[in-house]
Amino acid sequence: MLPLIARATQEVLALVPGTLREGALALGASRWRTVLGVVLPTSLGGILTGTVLAVARAAGETAPLLFTTSIAANAVTWDPRQPVLSIPYDIFVLSESPDPADHARAWALGFVLICFVLVTSLSAPPAARPIPKEAGGLTMEADTMNVVAPIEIAQPREAPRSASDRDIVFETRALTVSYGKAPAVSDVDLSIYRNLVTAIIGPSGCGKSTFLRSLNRMNDLVPSAKIEGEVLYHGQNIYGDGVDPVEVRAADRDGLPEAESVPEVDLRQRRLGPARPRDEGRSRQPRRARANAGGSLWDEVSDRLKKGAFGLSGGQQQRLCIARAIAVEPDVVLLDEPASALDPIATSKIEDLMHELKNEYTLVIVTHNMQQAARVADMTAFFTLERTESGGHGVLVEYDETPKIFTQPSDKRTEGYVTGRFG
Repeated sequence: MLPLIARATQEVLALVPGTLREGALALGASRWRTVLGVVLPTSLGGILTGTVLAVARAAGETAPLLFTTSIAANAVTWDPRQPVLSIPYDIFVLSESPDPADHARAWALGFVLICFVLVTSLSAPPAARPIPKEAGGLTMEADTMNVVAPIEIAQPREAPRSASDRDIVFETRALTVSYGKAPAVSDVDLSIYRNLVTAIIGPSGCGKSTFLRSLNRMNDLVPSAKIEGEVLYHGQNIYGDGVDPVEVRAADRDGLPEAESVPEVDLRQRRLGPARPRDEGRSRQPRRARANAGGSLWDEVSDRLKKGAFGLSGGQQQRLCIARAIAVEPDVVLLDEPASALDPIATSKIEDLMHELKNEYTLVIVTHNMQQAARVADMTAFFTLERTESGGHGVLVEYDETPKIFTQPSDKRTEGYVTGRFG
């Protein structure tokens, strides 16, 4: 029975979506807290189901060892030091007895054994049945159905302070990330500036998400990942000796695509992982930033705080992810496709939120939406896939202020991509 339970538990734990684990780790939770707070609650129903099925199978296959009683004494023997008889053996012996009373005992024992196995088997399907989720999201109010005007690429807006005048938060030097022997992205030299939105664009497979994950050491979760070069966070190499990846992730919160970082929890549970102590000299207003992130969402979900987060609409789930990320007051917020598969209204809310948050935080986003990058990003990095005889890997082609990338790119490959000629 124990091997069956162990195997069933192993299979159920393997079925927990990796994005749930990554979502908790990206929010700065340690591995043990991720296991206790995310993995085990998610897989508990499957573990219980596997245990019940293992007991039911053992009851049928090894009943002589599991269900024993001392019929000779007409009482159950509870002392494990005393010899006992098994139910199947008792059924056989009593059925061969000439005494009609023994025949009645044999029928009674058979009925008890059949009932136990039947009840155990019938209890398994209800335990395996998933908990019903609330369907759909909230209905949109009339005032949310405002017409979204089309926005041209690189639409003129208030010019931000020059990046050269800002502090550098991240700086990568000759960064190369490989999976096994195949490099995913190579030789990336790039600086990310404080309180700016930096967009990473490029065709699929060029290493955008791999680069983003390297900024908070999420690639450490991939056994075959290999990091070369340096990633400096305020001048310190986060891949240096003695650097705790949990502390790195506490400073850099990651918002995963498709809102998978929100497990099935109450909407009240916005905090996962310890808050990171702030430097005394920093002029931050985290409460105002959290209010900006959660204000409009609160108005929409305040009447359903005890319900599961998966019952929200896609846009609400994305904003909840961002609210959870900044609830622990990070220094940098990393967003991978924050508006993927969202309608224009929900996308507009996410973009407005990013504009507000950059006053308090540094944001780095990966997006395939060229117009979105032009609307929200102050700096844009264009990656592309470089083909070689051994395969292909991502390279950084151009990195500059967003208006220049979209109107006067320095590289023809950048111009071809932003104008839709390829990619």
